[in-house]
Amino acid sequence: MKFRPGKLFEFDIGPMPIFVKPHDRTQILGADNFMVGRWCLGSNPDGHSHPGLNHHLIAVCLAERGARFELETDRRYTGQLRFGDMSVLPAHVPSRNRWTGPSNTLSLHLPVKLWEEVADAHCIQPSLLHPGLPGSDTAISRLSVMLAEELERPYRNLMYCESLALGAFAKMAERLGGNAITRCDALADWRLRRIAEHIDANLESDLSIADLASLAGLSRSHFMQAFRDAFNQPPHQYVLARRIENAKRRLRMDRESVTDIANSLGFSSHAHFSGVFRRLVGVSPTSYRQGTQTDKMLHRITE
Repeated sequence: MKFRPGKLFEFDIGPMPIFVKPHDRTQILGADNFMVGRWCLGSNPDGHSHPGLNHHLIAVCLAERGARFELETDRRYTGQLRFGDMSVLPAHVPSRNRWTGPSNTLSLHLPVKLWEEVADAHCIQPSLLHPGLPGSDTAISRLSVMLAEELERPYRNLMYCESLALGAFAKMAERLGGNAITRCDALADWRLRRIAEHIDANLESDLSIADLASLAGLSRSHFMQAFRDAFNQPPHQYVLARRIENAKRRLRMDRESVTDIANSLGFSSHAHFSGVFRRLVGVSPTSYRQGTQTDKMLHRITE
């Protein structure tokens, strides 16, 4: 099966045998159009071969007790997967997989060029990503669970999903001996203004970390840290806060319907907008508007 999310990248995950039941929760992310997904796999004792993927694959077991898994490349890797255990298959490596028992996994389909970018930011060679069953990693497991939970939501924050996936890739690089990125050179004031203006001008769009990193002239790994240092919050939280501040201003003006405001700020529905607004502001958009109108009336009475 092939996923053709855009011109930049095409996923070839091979034929989909009858024992593979793709979960509803798959998502294309970022300017590279890389894919993350939940997959429910039935038992496959006879095996499944592939001549080589065109991307790296990192799969994380989300079940307390997963399938007994066998990955065969130039050597054979076997193990009983448990929660958090990973299987890794680099791009262009012929493989055969077998597993006994149902499996619940989060799959991170990682474009080759994106992994090269991540590896370079963490000062390691991309070739250090080897096939195998490397066990579990606490940080990668935590990020995978958070990503799986976000994929289950009817209204996903795509930038948040992208942040979590990039975080997992960064932790994989650190696991392979890469340097952790804890501080970055401060972004110049003009770059900060450029990023903030771009966000405010595109609140209705699906903004991506890749696009913002390009504006800053940084790799995505360095941009994530530099942004947090500058704004004291990750990009997805900043963008969401700007959308809500924009909505509050327009609600106070009382010229547009709540639905029109929601649509113009990139929310998928009135319900999505109302839920986010209530979570961040404490009241529904309608209640907020009514409160501001009441305040205006009281102000006029006391004048």
